[in-house]
Amino acid sequence: MYEFFKSGDATEADAEELYQAALKILDDVEFKNMLNSPDDALSCVLQINAGAGGTESCDWASMLERMYMMWAEKQGFKLSELDRQDGDVAGIKSVSIQIDGDYAYGNLKVKMAYIV
Repeated sequence: MYEFFKSGDATEADAEELYQAALKILDDVEFKNMLNSPDDALSCVLQINAGAGGTESCDWASMLERMYMMWAEKQGFKLSELDRQDGDVAGIKSVSIQIDGDYAYGNLKVKMAYIV
């Protein structure tokens, strides 16, 4: 494409478009290479438990649930709540969420590695 651009047969916009397409393909290949475990391509179940700490830990668990749900929706995954136990005053004591989609488990594994 660079040769076509230099000779005037292609525009700068054509070159930029092909460059962006190549970057997208390369990102996809690198991502799938990183997630090379057979389990990475599967859906997953995320369970959040408040643990000890009273109302504050229930509130924190609720914030984590919201964060992961927003992340999954942005990734285009399908969410379904399997089980939920609300806190006595605020937040949640525990919640189980099923996340369905291609590479949902691998994506979540990478996301949690950045958080921890």
